[in-house]
Amino acid sequence: MRPSDIIKIPKVENVEWCDCQPDTSQRGTLYITNTHMIFASEDGKELWISHCQISCLQRAQPVDNGWPLIISGKIFFALTMIIPKERDCQDIYDSLLALSRPTCIEDLPAFCFVPEMKDLMQSEGWNEINMYDDYARLGLPNDNWTISDLNKNFEYCDGYPERIFVPKNVPTPVLIGSSKFRSRGRLPVLSYLHRTNQACICRCSQPLAGFSARCIEDESLMRHIAKTNPHSKTLYIVDTRPKINAIVNKAAGKGFEDERNYSHVRYHFFAVENIHAVRGSLQKMLEVVWNKKNISVSNFLTGLVNSGWLKHIRSLLETAVFVSETVISGTSVVIHCSDGWDRTPQIVSLSCILLDPFYRTIKGFETLIEKEWLQFGHKFSDRYGHIYTSDSKELAPVFTQFLEAVWQLTVQYPLEFEFNEFFLLTLHDHLHSCNFGTFLYNSTKDRIQSKVSSRTYSLWGYMSRLEESLRNPLYDPSDIKDILKPDLRPQQINYWRAMYNRYDFRCDSNEYLLDALISSRQQILSLKYHIRYLQEQLNQQREASFQQCCLKFSNLLPKNSTDDNNCAVNGTFVAEHCEIHKMSISSNNDENDVDKNLETFSHPLSAAVSCENKAENEKTVPLIDERCAIALDWASLRRSTRCSNRTCNAKFWPLELSLLELRTGILCEMLQFESSTPGAWKLRSNGTSLYEMHNEIMLVILNILY
Repeated sequence: MRPSDIIKIPKVENVEWCDCQPDTSQRGTLYITNTHMIFASEDGKELWISHCQISCLQRAQPVDNGWPLIISGKIFFALTMIIPKERDCQDIYDSLLALSRPTCIEDLPAFCFVPEMKDLMQSEGWNEINMYDDYARLGLPNDNWTISDLNKNFEYCDGYPERIFVPKNVPTPVLIGSSKFRSRGRLPVLSYLHRTNQACICRCSQPLAGFSARCIEDESLMRHIAKTNPHSKTLYIVDTRPKINAIVNKAAGKGFEDERNYSHVRYHFFAVENIHAVRGSLQKMLEVVWNKKNISVSNFLTGLVNSGWLKHIRSLLETAVFVSETVISGTSVVIHCSDGWDRTPQIVSLSCILLDPFYRTIKGFETLIEKEWLQFGHKFSDRYGHIYTSDSKELAPVFTQFLEAVWQLTVQYPLEFEFNEFFLLTLHDHLHSCNFGTFLYNSTKDRIQSKVSSRTYSLWGYMSRLEESLRNPLYDPSDIKDILKPDLRPQQINYWRAMYNRYDFRCDSNEYLLDALISSRQQILSLKYHIRYLQEQLNQQREASFQQCCLKFSNLLPKNSTDDNNCAVNGTFVAEHCEIHKMSISSNNDENDVDKNLETFSHPLSAAVSCENKAENEKTVPLIDERCAIALDWASLRRSTRCSNRTCNAKFWPLELSLLELRTGILCEMLQFESSTPGAWKLRSNGTSLYEMHNEIMLVILNILY
């Protein structure tokens, strides 16, 4: 069935959007399209919500002016629409319920999505992030590790990549036997190698051991993994599950390794809860933090603690710290949970971030997600409900947990990460938007069979165009720590307000501070280019003056002289006087002379307002050709309440300055921008990026200034 056939009513007028504050309601028209729900207010502003981002719809008891429809979002927003007629409310409810629950993955917007960046190619981003390039960066393959084609055509494990790194000289029957002994065929394979001490991190799933079963091949593979480390004979097996859960799994023929059968192995359990506990914990926390009633501080804090959410985040960090410290000490680690696709990628990824500064860069973090989450089969579609199923037991915020744990690290180490908070939020947004094929399906095998890379856009290619707004302005790659050791005391684990109260305009955030830092960074960068431009202009002026000096003294020499000695003497005389003159220019600090010299300089913006003397301009290095930005003091709009244009002075809609997907011009008249995606400002007229406007933008700026 086509989406248009599902829509019972495409338009309802006199709908009221309201919040708990009496002065924040807006009246307008509600539209239902194939991909979005759109609320257009009477003053011309529009609120766009993708159907894929709707998690729950609820009809409330009628009020004086209509029938309320409460819409909750997967990216943690809650809206109330009051619809005048009950029949219209029911039709809107039925339409949105069907549109937000697609039953076929090809009905998702990724297969018809066209980004506003007109120059973004569909192929961009699919090949730039490669897990095997990361293995090569770690020095692999080497004398101890080799790449195996055992899983070619995904023969033994649907959730693993076709090529995996295993210990060198391990016989193929050993690998096959281990695969058959592990849940879902997920045998132990290499994830990370410490280049200094050769300690490694491997990942797998739980063994099918039951109470007494054993596998000689699996035991042999573990011995080979231990032997790859020349500095330690001990191998740690980290089971991320609570021990009681692992024991219960033994009754189902699964469980954990028997240390009596695995020589030189030490076993450690960590109480990282399963997806069911995490799902319930998040729901309890949201009930507290989204409470629109004025609850007491005591009740709020009690509810937050009782939800257990922050406890789960701390458990992830605690386990990752243990793994990283074990690797630093020179001991290899094998990590698994039950099936190896939820808690295992969480711990492996966090451990790599603590151990390796590369994974704290934008490209490194994307590589980590590509390798540990996408290539090794985290079930994104099941965990985040891309396709509707009546069984909600598979839903779980596993990747959200991981992003929050990373955010906790960025709070403790604000100088060590190249990306900022917007980067993490953007990842979370597009995990749910389904506009890109990157997070679709449950495995690499499914994505290859569905030809996702040739039919959809890559999120990595899209985000590469937004790097300026996603970069941490405090990050300095020349001064970073090799190892991170986070403080795990309870007071150091924070509530992530920017994620869970992101669209609650009453909750002030630190986004305006980040805006100011990014603006300052851009100003400093522009000034550096300006300094370089002026230095080049000075060098050109000195060179021109030197040439004029040489010409002046050359004209004083006798032109009919043919004596070689006289020529040599005269040449020396000219060179000496020219050099003295050149030095005097370089060392002259007289203020009047400097001003006189500067009068001859062309202004760096001259190319934007005049095209005259083109040949002369080509001899210089104008700033606009090097950097299409100038150091202006842009003011953040985070706390603005009205448009800064005096002829407009319109009052901002409360949600207008949030990062919800708005299609509204918030700077009217002269420059009408729109914020259709977080951090990417566009000109409303033609969708051209600010960084592509060049001379046109400079002309507008000059008109503003002068």
